Amino acid sequence: MKIIRKQHGRRKEEMKELFMTLASKNGLQHSIQWNNFAFSAAAYGTGLQGEIFDDELYIEIKGIFERRVEKHLQDAWNALAGKGLV
Repeated sequence: MKIIRKQHGRRKEEMKELFMTLASKNGLQHSIQWNNFAFSAAAYGTGLQGEIFDDELYIEIKGIFERRVEKHLQDAWNALAGKGLV
């Protein structure tokens, strides 16, 4: 299992919108289930679940491609941070 914890300076609603945009760009928009600001998704033998808190994004990744998913999410986060979006 891989865990990603990232601090953010946005409102939870803004972070949810950014996360949904990222999921859409990666073809996961239909597999994400939301419960307010908690979420889960599964695709290709790998699942993730997490929650958007007031100042932190928390994600757990489990499955066959967890390292690849972790790297992809880290890269996406770095790209958003580089643009000043998080």
